[in-house]
Amino acid sequence: MAKLTSKSGLMSNHLFRGETTKLLSLSVAQIHHSLTEGDNSVNALTSTFKNLADICFHVKSHISDPENLDLEKLDSLTDNLTEQINSAIVAFQFYDRLSQRLDHVALNLESLSDILASDEAIKDKDQWQKLRLQIKQRYTIEAEHVMFNAIMGGATVQEAIELYNKFHERTGEFKDIEFF
Repeated sequence: MAKLTSKSGLMSNHLFRGETTKLLSLSVAQIHHSLTEGDNSVNALTSTFKNLADICFHVKSHISDPENLDLEKLDSLTDNLTEQINSAIVAFQFYDRLSQRLDHVALNLESLSDILASDEAIKDKDQWQKLRLQIKQRYTIEAEHVMFNAIMGGATVQEAIELYNKFHERTGEFKDIEFF
């Protein structure tokens, strides 16, 4: 294998390694965060469905004695039922974001693969910039931009996930999800 001795050859090799490392780290961070968010959503759904079953049991036992029917209690149970259903809908919406994020990861890796397949593209700074821009433009959630900027700025995967989570907590970005 030929040894790179020219300064421009070393620069393009450094560019190739640095950009590839950053883009792979971004993909890893997105996958790790997606898995954590997915686990949280499944746990929320499990809890919600357990609560729904409990509420249904209480409604059924409450209406089984029509002479002692307490309409206020029944109203409270149905309000709780509605709240639990809304919580389940929110948890399912996290699945939609999970799918979207993993689709972005797949597209990003495919685009990276296209650059890696071409000796000319690997050495072309414009190709790497174009790829970064394409990746950044795919993000629709501000917290994803925070993660992207952190990784591209040299943060580790763990640091980028922590910044993402802090941004999410500070802004409440996912609290106001609309119901379909």
